[in-house]
Amino acid sequence: MLLRRCLAKDPDRRLHDIADARLELDDVAEAPPVAESAQKRSLPIQFVPLVSALLLGGALVVLLNRITENTRPAANDVIRYSFTLPETTTLFDPTGFAPPLAISNDGRRIVFAATSDDRPMLYVRTQDSFESTPIPGTEGAEMPFFSPDGESLGFSEGQRLSRISLSGGNALVLYQELTRGASWGTDDSIVYAPQFTGLRRIPAAGGDVETLTTFGEDTDEINHRWPQFLPDGKHLLFTVSHAQSQGLELLSLETGERRVLLEGETMLGARFVPPEHLVFARGSELLAVRCDPATLEVLGSPVRVLEGVNTTSRGNAHFAVSAAGTLVYAPGSAASEERSLVWVDREGGETLILAGDAYEFPRLSPDGKHVVTMIHQENGNHEIWMLDVERGSRRLVYARGDNYRPVWTRDGTRVTFSSRQGSADSLYWTMADGSGEIETLLIGETPRYPSSWSPDGKTLAYTEAHPDTEYDIWLLAVDDGDRVVFLRTPAREHSATFSPDGEWIAYVSDESGQNEVYVQRFPGQGAVHTISTDGGKEPLWSRDGQEIYYRKGSQVFAVTIETDEGFSAGETRLLFDGDYWSVPFDNRNYDIAPGSQRFLMLRNETGAAPTQLNVVVNWAEELKRLVPAN
Repeated sequence: MLLRRCLAKDPDRRLHDIADARLELDDVAEAPPVAESAQKRSLPIQFVPLVSALLLGGALVVLLNRITENTRPAANDVIRYSFTLPETTTLFDPTGFAPPLAISNDGRRIVFAATSDDRPMLYVRTQDSFESTPIPGTEGAEMPFFSPDGESLGFSEGQRLSRISLSGGNALVLYQELTRGASWGTDDSIVYAPQFTGLRRIPAAGGDVETLTTFGEDTDEINHRWPQFLPDGKHLLFTVSHAQSQGLELLSLETGERRVLLEGETMLGARFVPPEHLVFARGSELLAVRCDPATLEVLGSPVRVLEGVNTTSRGNAHFAVSAAGTLVYAPGSAASEERSLVWVDREGGETLILAGDAYEFPRLSPDGKHVVTMIHQENGNHEIWMLDVERGSRRLVYARGDNYRPVWTRDGTRVTFSSRQGSADSLYWTMADGSGEIETLLIGETPRYPSSWSPDGKTLAYTEAHPDTEYDIWLLAVDDGDRVVFLRTPAREHSATFSPDGEWIAYVSDESGQNEVYVQRFPGQGAVHTISTDGGKEPLWSRDGQEIYYRKGSQVFAVTIETDEGFSAGETRLLFDGDYWSVPFDNRNYDIAPGSQRFLMLRNETGAAPTQLNVVVNWAEELKRLVPAN
C-alpha cells in the first residue's frame, strides 16, 4: 500500500515526502494484530525488513524527484557566473577602440583577446567547458566577432581584417584596413568601421569593398563605429561620434537611409538586444531603453541596468550580448587615460617629471629641455602640446582636426606631425616656438605618419599605410617635395629612425611572423642587419650612435653597435622592466635624454587590465523587469 501511495496519480493521495512515508510505517507498526488466517497469508517475518527498505527507497526516490523538479532552473531563469582568464594573461585592448570579446548568437561560445606580453591571441570558452582554449592562427589578433552560425570568427590584426573557422585551418585576410568594430550578417557579408571613414561592407569570402556611410557635409562627425546587423538582416545599428557628443543611428541597407535613434548621449558600443532593448555604456554603467521591435523607435528614457563594467577612456566598454540574450562583460570601472611623464635610469630608477594626462608619443627636444607630445581628448580627437620639462608648464601647439605622432627636426626649430583634416592623415610642420603658421609637407589619400628626420634636416622618414602592403617606409625630400620608397614589402615595416650620423636607419618589420628590429644603410638597398631576435619594436638610437634600444612587452633592451668597419651588432642587455605605456602599432612611446643615461617614459596610472569575465545567462529576461514598459 505504501508503494501505491508513493506512485498514486492523484496528487491529493500521493505521499509528498519521506516524512509522510515514516508516518505510514509508524501506523503499520502500531496497528493491532491481525487474524490467524491473515497471518498465514502474510510474508514470512524474515522478509519484512526487506520490504520496508524497498518501500522507504521508493518513497525516497519520489521525494528526490520532487525536489529536483522544484529546484531545476526554468528556461528563462537568470543565471550568473564568472571565469578567470588563462593564467598570467589579461584582457587585451591596447587601443581602446573596439571590443576585445564576443559571444555567439546562441550564447554557447565566448571568445576574447588575451595576452601576457605584447602579442595577443584569441581564446574560446564554451558553456560545457572549464577551460579557455587558444585558437590557432590568431596570434596578434584582437577585436573578435562571430559569424551568424557561431562556427567562424572575424578579427582584426594590425591593419588586417581577417576571418577563421573555429574547426581549424588558416586565417583568410579579407582586407587591410584598421578597424573600429565589425558585424557579420546573415547574407554572409561583413560590415566594418575603418578608423577615419564611414562604414564599409565586404563579402565574408573576400571581394570588392562597398562604402555604406560617409560623414555628412557641414557636420562635425568624427567617425562611425560599432556596427551591428539587426535580426532582419536589412538594417544596421551604429554609433556616430561628433566633436562633443555621440549618437545612435539606424541604417537601411536596402535604401541607404539613415535615421537617428538617440542623440546627445555619451554612448559606448550600443547594442540591440532582442526582442526590444537598446543597450549602451556610459562610464562604467550599462543603460538600456525599450524600443519598438518593428520600427526601433525609442520608447521612454534610458535606465541604468548594470554597474561595474570595465571601460576604456577611448570609448570602449568591455561587454557583448548574444542574440539569445546572454551578457558577457569584464568587471571594472571607467578608466581615465592617465600616464605620468617620468625619467627612468638604466637600472630602472624612476623620477617623476609631470603628473598624469593622456600623453602619447613623447619626444624630447635636442637640448632635452622640452617635450612635444600628443594628448588624447574626451571628444576623441588628439592635440599636439609642448611641455617644459624644467618648469612643468605646457603650451598648445595645434588642436585643429585630429593630430598624431609629433617629431622634432634635428635642429630643434620645428615640430612635424600628422593631422587629419581631409580624407586621410597628412604631414605638417610648424615652428617650435609658436611663431608662424602651420605648413603642409605632404597631402595624400592614405594615412602618413612622421617618424624621424635625417641629421642634415633634408629627409623625413615616414610611415605610409596602404591597402595592399599595409605599413611601408617612405622618404620625403623637404627641399623639392620628392618622395621615394625606402622599404615596401607584403610585411609591415614602420618606426624608421635615423642614426645620429645619418648613415643607417633602424626600423621594425614583421616579415618573420613577429615584430623584430632591423637596420639598413641609408639610402637603402643594402644588407639587412638583425637587432632583436625574440621579438622587438620601438627602436631608438643612443645620442652617440653606439647603442640601439628597443622594447619587448614591459622590457627595455640595449644592443651595442659598431659602425667603424661596416655594421655589427654586439651584446643584447636588459636594462629595466616596468609598467610603461606602449601600443602594438607603429611609432615609439619613449625617448632618450642627452647623454643617454636616462629615458623619458610614460608610466601607466590606469590600473591592471581585467583578468576575469562575468556572464549573465538570460539577461534579456532581466531587462524586461529593469526597464519599464512605459
